[in-house]
Amino acid sequence: MSCVDIFDIFITLLNITLHYRTIPYVFGKPIAANLMTEMTKNDSRGRPPNGPLDALKAKTWFWKVASKIGVTTGYGMEKYFSPGKVVKVTGGGTNRSGKYDKIKKGLHVPNDETIELAAKEIPESKKLINHPLWVVAKQPVANAEEFYIQLRKLRPEISNQLFLDHLKQGEMPVRFQAGISYPIDDISKESDLDAFTACVGLLQESIYFSSLTALYRHHFAKQTLFVLLRFISQPPFYRLAQDYFDYFRKYFFEAHLKEEWVQKLDLIHLPSYITYYQTIEMLIEDYQILRHHLFVPSTCLYLAEKYITPEVFENIEKLLLEGKPTEITKLKEFRNLVRCLRRWEEKQLKKRRH
Repeated sequence: MSCVDIFDIFITLLNITLHYRTIPYVFGKPIAANLMTEMTKNDSRGRPPNGPLDALKAKTWFWKVASKIGVTTGYGMEKYFSPGKVVKVTGGGTNRSGKYDKIKKGLHVPNDETIELAAKEIPESKKLINHPLWVVAKQPVANAEEFYIQLRKLRPEISNQLFLDHLKQGEMPVRFQAGISYPIDDISKESDLDAFTACVGLLQESIYFSSLTALYRHHFAKQTLFVLLRFISQPPFYRLAQDYFDYFRKYFFEAHLKEEWVQKLDLIHLPSYITYYQTIEMLIEDYQILRHHLFVPSTCLYLAEKYITPEVFENIEKLLLEGKPTEITKLKEFRNLVRCLRRWEEKQLKKRRH
């Protein structure tokens, strides 16, 4: 075969390749293009994460499960769920898959089989990895319809503030209610995952689906920051507090807060906030401030901020270190907090009766 023949074959193959590369644009969406579309729609489970939010989701799932079964390592989790696959080898080491180590580091998203295995003992772990936050916080918002569908899944106390039932038939409209500045002021008094997701959703909505001014977006970002600081003090999120703070700082706060507030982000010492909020929760539980709740409602942390100032908190920490916990009840600010929380609790009970 001559060099000319080889060159002709090469040109022919090149033309065929170029022709098929243009098929998606000539015929709309043939098989190859449809396949690529479906691949982009697929969940990230069972493969490396698409980005930092996927990695955060994987790590959050790991610590949710790990905290419930009493382990802190991928080895411990693998030994717990798949003991038969952890084989000791000569020399004292082990032969194992290491998939939980990758999940812990955010290098791998748990697949359906792994999720279901953990959900048999820890049902809330499946709910966490399917939580609306992982869709609502995506940058940019890829699908407006799915964005609103996910927000409707939040607990009714939250979703009813986001969406307006015009017909009073339990059917929510496609969009948020008009004049959405006040829902975030109410929702930002909460401290749980649903409340944080709602605040992120309001901020996202103001960015992508409305014509709100930069001043509104600053207000939404500021309120979302306040909820974040309370939210990441709770288990299992406190173990990933820096990861959460870094992600939302980069994609939300730095872009929409005013310059002076962006500078304040550098002054936030997360361990101090975590200690503050966790100590307040402990005090509310240990002193049985709430008489009718088995757990501390997420609103309580916001209410406590009014009375337990940094100066008061220093006194509380000092009394705890000195072994004088009963002295805390003598503090005027603490007694005011008790009265405030009990009044709040009575109001909640009256609402339930009606």
